[in-house]
Amino acid sequence: MAIQKRADVLSDIRREKFNYLEHFPNSKKAKLFNIKPKSYLIKDLLEQQADFYGKSKKYAENTVEDYVRYINNELTPAFGKYQVHELTPLIIKDWIIHSTQNSKYVRNLIIPLRATLDDAKNMGIITENPLDKLSLRRLFQCFDDHSDYEVEPFHTKEKRLILNCNYSEQVLNLIKFGFYSGLRIGEILALQWSHFNIETRKVNVEFTLVNGKLHKPKTKNSLRELVLLDQAYQAIIDQMKFTKHHSKFIFNNPNTEDMWLSTDAFRKHWVKLLEMVKVKYRNPYQMRHTFASMMLSRGENPLKVAKYLGHKDTEMVTKIYGKYIPINESEENCFIGNYDNE
Repeated sequence: MAIQKRADVLSDIRREKFNYLEHFPNSKKAKLFNIKPKSYLIKDLLEQQADFYGKSKKYAENTVEDYVRYINNELTPAFGKYQVHELTPLIIKDWIIHSTQNSKYVRNLIIPLRATLDDAKNMGIITENPLDKLSLRRLFQCFDDHSDYEVEPFHTKEKRLILNCNYSEQVLNLIKFGFYSGLRIGEILALQWSHFNIETRKVNVEFTLVNGKLHKPKTKNSLRELVLLDQAYQAIIDQMKFTKHHSKFIFNNPNTEDMWLSTDAFRKHWVKLLEMVKVKYRNPYQMRHTFASMMLSRGENPLKVAKYLGHKDTEMVTKIYGKYIPINESEENCFIGNYDNE
């Protein structure tokens, strides 16, 4: 026993990891060492993480901007005062529960927080990442919010009320395109005439608009070429008289006759229009949900719908829109394959 203890002590000394209190916690001499665990302020570690994001070429520019903003505006005010070894699962859980943000936003905040704590663990500053002790999935199920992933598509009657109302034709063209294309609002605002082929009826999604700047999409699957439904194609044709000859962008802000500077600028029109036609408010992202649910409920292949939405596979489609995928009653209680030889 003593021989093994001696070997362990010598091993830790050679590796410069010797801690007297860990090996001899009941020793009367322990107090003489007055050893405190070396630690760091989370504020400093978050700053290092933000600096890493800024120098990394792994992430899209708008992703870096988001992560740095999360660190500066949310994570540092919440956790910066703690020494990293003082951060417990309970502190993080309490922060999540009392957050005024929706669950999607909080999940995004946790990405750079987890990366920071993982680095601290890998460097030996802490032995465990406190996030690993939390059941985040169960915790987020307690959220009662209305995030973009909550699907509440517009019904046919509501779409007609919106598209036939007395409002700016340019805004209505944009909304019609949103209902029948499946693009994200930032992708729609970034569409240029050079991305549209009138003969093949196709658009190439190459950019998204974020805070007034054009960025490449975050994933390669978001870079896509799509054949437009008749309604989406007609929305672009109707828009030609407004912007084809004096703007490189298909959809312009009618207030400025120039490109939309942000999704918030469009949202102001969106809110005003829905109030005017007395249709229940949903965020603009629900145009995309409306497209997906409409396509699936009419029997379109989920893989095809996933492509239109810019997803790499059907996982997100079935997770978010599964209830809109019809099951033929004549097929529900039978199988179409032959399994006799299996």
